[in-house]
Amino acid sequence: MGEFGGLGLPVEGHLWNPDMRNWGYTTYTDRQAFIDTYKSYMFQLRTMIDEGLSAAIYTQTTDVEGEVNGMVTYDRAVEKIPADELARINSILYDTELTYRVLLPDSQREPQRWYYSTWEPAAN
Repeated sequence: MGEFGGLGLPVEGHLWNPDMRNWGYTTYTDRQAFIDTYKSYMFQLRTMIDEGLSAAIYTQTTDVEGEVNGMVTYDRAVEKIPADELARINSILYDTELTYRVLLPDSQREPQRWYYSTWEPAAN
């Protein structure tokens, strides 16, 4: 896997240029939603390790000109996720006791059949 993440969280007062569109692949206005999505990404990465994932690169450590998808603001004044919380979230990647169960197999585990129709379904 290559680059992933790119979760944007603009922090007012800590932007390179507040008058331009500061962006990430997905931009959040709510810090908790930003953190929850990051947690979800880490869990997804952890499940991929058992499938052979050997590396992943988060975009990016700090905000840069016009991009707000870092973990620290452009001026390096605000941690979007505090370092101790970020370490706790990332610790899932090293949890050898984690187990999970597939509830609905995806196409990599089991072939899927899809049927398409141009007809409107019956009312019942």
